[in-house]
Amino acid sequence: GRPSPPARLPFAGIDDSVGWPAARAPPSDPWLRTHIAAGGTIVKLCERSMVVEEPVAFWETWTKQKFDVSGDYAVEGGLVPVSIDLERQVGRYAEPNVWFAYRH
Repeated sequence: GRPSPPARLPFAGIDDSVGWPAARAPPSDPWLRTHIAAGGTIVKLCERSMVVEEPVAFWETWTKQKFDVSGDYAVEGGLVPVSIDLERQVGRYAEPNVWFAYRH
């Protein structure tokens, strides 16, 4: 399941949304709680479920932001920041996910 963007701060780790396995507490994220309520069990956290690497110009156009310095930038709707590398002229977004298993 993909955590909900509003429930997470872009610089927090996926563990913060899940609240598992260390605390064995219900996830703070409502979408992940929905999976659990439907009978899902968290199997694994995936730090890089979807990776998008594009030129900086793409990210500036898509986000309507200007990236003047290399670094990590929060983007609207993103679960994590996009990492901008001006030396290479590339931005990389690596989105996490949570794998669930369901009994039949």
